Amino acid sequence: ELNQKVEKVLQTGVHIETALDPAMQKRANDVIANTLPQTDIQATAVMIDHLRNELVGITAGKAYQKFDFHRGYQMYRQPGSAIKPILVYAPYMEESAVPLQSSINANNFCSNGYLPKNYGGGQYGNVSLMTAFKHSY
Repeated sequence: ELNQKVEKVLQTGVHIETALDPAMQKRANDVIANTLPQTDIQATAVMIDHLRNELVGITAGKAYQKFDFHRGYQMYRQPGSAIKPILVYAPYMEESAVPLQSSINANNFCSNGYLPKNYGGGQYGNVSLMTAFKHSY
C-alpha cells in the first residue's frame, strides 16, 4: 500500500502551500553575500511575519549549495537574548508607541505553557523599558 501511495505521488506530484516569500529570500541572501563578501564569517537570517506568525524567509548561509550545512535550521547555537530586540522590543514599541521611560513588568512571563527565563533566573519586577532593553530582561 505504501509503495502504491509513493508511486501515485511520484506520478501526480505534490502541491505545497507555504508562506515563504521568494523575493524576501533573495533579498536576505543578497544582503548576507554583500555584507560579508570576502570573509570567512558566515551568517543566516530567519524572517517571521509577527502579525500572521508565519515564517516568510530563511537563509542557509553565504554561498550555500545544495546539501551544504544549512545554518538557518541546522545550527545548534540559539540566538538567545540577541534576538530580543528584533522579536520582542521592536514589535512592542512599534505597536504600543510607549516612551522608553515607561514602566514594564520584567518578571517571567508564561504563554501557552512556554516560560522563557532570564539568564540566571532573575525576576526584576517593574522597570523602565530602557532598563529592560539595556539589561535584556
